[in-house]
Amino acid sequence: RKQPNIHPEISYTETIAPLLNKKCQGCHDDTGIGPWSMSSYSMIKGFAPMIREVVRLKRMPPWDADPKIGLWEHDRSLSVLERQNLVHWIESGAPRGGGIDPLIASHDQFSRDWVHGEPDVTINLPAYQLPASGILDYKFPILDNPLTEDVWLAGLDVLPGSAHKEIFNNASFSQNELASFNSKSNLLAYWAPGNEDAMYPNGTGVLLKPGEKIIPELHYTTYGRSSVDRTQLALYFHEEPPKKILRFGQIFDFTLRIPAHVRSHKEQAYNYIEKDMHIYMFAAHAHYRGKSAKFTLEYPSGQKEVLLSVPNYDADWQLGYKLKQPKFVPAGSRLIFEVIYDNSIHNLKNPDPTRDVPWGVQISEEMLVGIFLFSWDDEKPDNITHNAERMQQTVWMGSLDQNMDGMLAREEVPKSFRRTFYRAFHLGDKDKNDMLDYQELMSTIK
Repeated sequence: RKQPNIHPEISYTETIAPLLNKKCQGCHDDTGIGPWSMSSYSMIKGFAPMIREVVRLKRMPPWDADPKIGLWEHDRSLSVLERQNLVHWIESGAPRGGGIDPLIASHDQFSRDWVHGEPDVTINLPAYQLPASGILDYKFPILDNPLTEDVWLAGLDVLPGSAHKEIFNNASFSQNELASFNSKSNLLAYWAPGNEDAMYPNGTGVLLKPGEKIIPELHYTTYGRSSVDRTQLALYFHEEPPKKILRFGQIFDFTLRIPAHVRSHKEQAYNYIEKDMHIYMFAAHAHYRGKSAKFTLEYPSGQKEVLLSVPNYDADWQLGYKLKQPKFVPAGSRLIFEVIYDNSIHNLKNPDPTRDVPWGVQISEEMLVGIFLFSWDDEKPDNITHNAERMQQTVWMGSLDQNMDGMLAREEVPKSFRRTFYRAFHLGDKDKNDMLDYQELMSTIK
C-alpha cells in the first residue's frame, strides 16, 4: 500500500538526486567500493528502506570529522537539512516526480575504469590468491619502474581487488637493502576504503626517477570467501614541474601499550616542525580499539589549535581529510597526534579485551599513525631542501618522548632501541644530562 505523503513534497530531480550524486555516488557505482550502484531512480527506490536506516543511524555516508573544526574538500557529511530531506522523501514513498533522471547521466561519469581519465602509465600488480579466512602477512611486491626519464607525478589512481589498505612507496635501493627501504623511500600514495582519491593537491607533485622501484604495501583482510586480488595502479604526470614538492609526513607511537579492560586510554606522539610548511591533508590510522583521534598544532608560543578532530573513529573507514585551504605551520611548532582507545568489553569490535595490546601491524594489535601531506615553503623542484634522515629522526623523537616535554631522556628509550640511540647520546648530549633536545639530536646527523 502506498504510504501517505506526510511531509512537504521534496523533488527527486532537484533535491534528492543531486544530493546522492554529491555525497554518495562516488562509492556507490559499478567501480566503487559500495555494494550496489546508484545508477538510477529505480535503484534508489528499491534500496530506499536501507538508505533510510543507515542515514538515520549516521552509518552513511562515512565521514567522521567534527563539523565544527576545519573546512574540508569532498566533505561527505550530511547537514541536518540534507538528512531530513532524504529521510522525509523516503517516508513519503520516494516519489519520482517529473523530469529527467540526473543519476543516469552522473552514473556514466563515475563508471569509467579511471575516474581521472586515461592514465599516462598503467602498472599491474602481482595477482594474489587469498583464502577465505585467517590472518595474512603484509605483501611488499617490488615493481619495476617502466620510465626512462624523470617525471613529476600529479597523482595516482588505484583499481583495487581485495585489499583493505594499500600504501605506495618509491625508493632506490639494491635488492639486499629491502629490509631498510622505509628509511630511503618516499610515500607516493595512501589508498584505503573511503580514501580512494590519490590525486595530489593543485600545484604539487612527487618526483619519480628511472631506476627507482615502486613498492606497494598491501594489507589484506579475509571476508569469508576465497578470492584473487588483481590490483592496477595508474600514474598521472605533470607536463611541467610543479610549483611545490609534495611530502608525506608521519607520526608514530611504536611504544604504545593499551591496558586490558580499559575503556578510555590515551596515547599520543608528535612531529617537530623544523621549517615553515603548508599542510594539505590529514589521515588518522588505528585499529579496532581506536575510539577517537585528533591532530593538534602547538605553536612556538605554546598556543594550541585543533586542526582535525575525529570523535567517533571507525577503523573500517580509513578516511583522508583534505583541507580546502592549505594550513600554514611555522617553524618550531609541534604537530601532535592523539588517539583514545577502548580496550573494554563495551567495544563490540574489540578482538580481545583481556590482553594488554602492543604496537603491531595486524588488526588484532594496535597502531597510532598520523599521516599528513605537506610542502616545505623553501623547497621547489630546482631547490631540494628535504632531508629524509632528519625527518626520520624527528619521527623517532616524537614517538619515544613519553612525557611530551620536547626532550628525549635516555630512560625513555626502550631497551630494544638503545643500541640505535647509543651514538646519538654519545655525540649529541653535550651537557651530559642524559637528555637530548631536538637540536642536540639533529647535531648527530651529517
